Amino acid sequence: MVSGITRDGLLMRMKTSQWQEVIDLNLTGVYLCIQAAAKIMMKKKKVLLPQGRIINIASVVGLVGNVGQANYSAAKAGVIGLTKSVAKEYASRNINVNAVAPGFIASDMTAKLGGDIEKKILETIPLGRYGQPEEIAGLVEFLALNPAASYITGQVFKYSSSNHHFVTINSRFAITFTFTMYELLDDNSGHAGVHH
Repeated sequence: MVSGITRDGLLMRMKTSQWQEVIDLNLTGVYLCIQAAAKIMMKKKKVLLPQGRIINIASVVGLVGNVGQANYSAAKAGVIGLTKSVAKEYASRNINVNAVAPGFIASDMTAKLGGDIEKKILETIPLGRYGQPEEIAGLVEFLALNPAASYITGQVFKYSSSNHHFVTINSRFAITFTFTMYELLDDNSGHAGVHH
């Protein structure tokens, strides 16, 4: 199950409840799911191929931040850090852990943006449209099931057709995204390592 919420607002005006609700679902929820899944995976007999694969859903906002989304950005950055740490912890147990960090994907959240905001966002996307959930599902399926992904762990795949865009919605709200389709971050340098 993939779930996520936003409770957007400038940090100076953000209530503790807005902060905590987003952290609880978007970060603590991932932590609890990883723990539960890993317990089951560790009971399997050790084999050459990964005995388990965990794929977390992060967001590009966790990599670049976003005005009015300090709570969401922090939660998704936490998912990225959690993914990298747990990948190292579980490697000896033959469990791969990776994350997918989508950009703008058609969802209930993007449906609420409204006409003018949506138009400005779509102008920054070379394909002129949001990504579709089934497109992300293809990447997740590859990481989860494909033997070619058995050597991949601790990685964050940024998923979007945008490339280094800054969109000013109005004077109080801005959206920043820097990423390329299927870009794999190199752990050590922070630079792109593999492009498909």
